[in-house]
Amino acid sequence: MVDIETVVNLISSTTTRTGLKVRCDIDNNVYLKGT
Repeated sequence: MVDIETVVNLISSTTTRTGLKVRCDIDNNVYLKGT
């Protein structure tokens, strides 16, 4: 199993062939479940 920081780092280092950079941050907020 991979920890959340590793996943965020992998996603954040993603780029496309055309130069698009992906941004990813950890969101520690708690959200209510939708109904």
